[in-house]
Amino acid sequence: MSGVRLEIGEYVFPTSGLLSDVNASLEPSELTRHALPVGMTGSGKTGLATVLLEELQLVGVPTLVIDSGGAMGGLMLRFPDLQPDDFEPWLETHSSHGSGAALCDNAAETAALWRSQLGSDRDRLVRLAETGGTRFFTPGSSVGMPLNLTGLPGLPSSQDDRALHLSAEHYVGALARLGVVDPDPLGSPEHVLLVNLIEHAQKEGRFLDLSALIADVVHPPTRRIGVMSVDTFIDETRRYALAKQINGLLASTTCAPLLEGPGLSLNTLVGTASGRVACTIVSLAHGPGLPGCCEYRYLDGRPPTHRTGQRAGPGKDRRHPVGC
Repeated sequence: MSGVRLEIGEYVFPTSGLLSDVNASLEPSELTRHALPVGMTGSGKTGLATVLLEELQLVGVPTLVIDSGGAMGGLMLRFPDLQPDDFEPWLETHSSHGSGAALCDNAAETAALWRSQLGSDRDRLVRLAETGGTRFFTPGSSVGMPLNLTGLPGLPSSQDDRALHLSAEHYVGALARLGVVDPDPLGSPEHVLLVNLIEHAQKEGRFLDLSALIADVVHPPTRRIGVMSVDTFIDETRRYALAKQINGLLASTTCAPLLEGPGLSLNTLVGTASGRVACTIVSLAHGPGLPGCCEYRYLDGRPPTHRTGQRAGPGKDRRHPVGC
């Protein structure tokens, strides 16, 4: 990408606040580490992030956006023709207009506003539309594409034991915060059993969601926990009680919508049968409140299983997707 620059705006005179005629730009290589936009409310942090993401797509870098506030859905609004019909589906849910006719009028007004304000930037919309597909996942909601947040993808067998153990502990710790299992990782046989079952599934490369975990609890695929047999370590009665606890979580109205859609993995998010998409947005603002088993995954934008999966993958001679 030698010579490629990401155009992010124009410099501002600090004393007057007026725009200069000097463009501000970055090299894509400058975004290989962490970045943090800082500013007051309304100062343009989201706008800057949006421009950066669009610029990356225009130079061929796939992007993965974890959107906790619902502010990045605008990346889906790529309508080069700027027709009212393009805007109508996006206005329907939020429109204060009552009738269908009023909604059509609102869409026409919005399209006209965009046409008047964009001017020559409409060419940019055309180029963005040509970069490839953009997908919009909304876990727990039918607004966009569903995504199952409760599963753990199988990992390559080459993963080190410590990475697998940490991944399993994260998941069981989240279940403990929901009251499904005792949080004590040593004194609770249920806790230890779940960690061992998750590690076992990941070593086998199996995708493990809560439904599969229930089946493993009732009929463990492993014979021993440590040096003891499974039945000696935790008897069948306690295993069935644990299975019922997890099933209660599955049956709850909060968690059920989060079981729909493909399982959470990097391949699901940035890959398709025809290749990578230009931009994937995972919006956490549209569904019900996320249960604890899902919240931990987005503390840093990438769940532990994804980080360990990345470490096991071969190096690439091209840029990886940028996540934010």
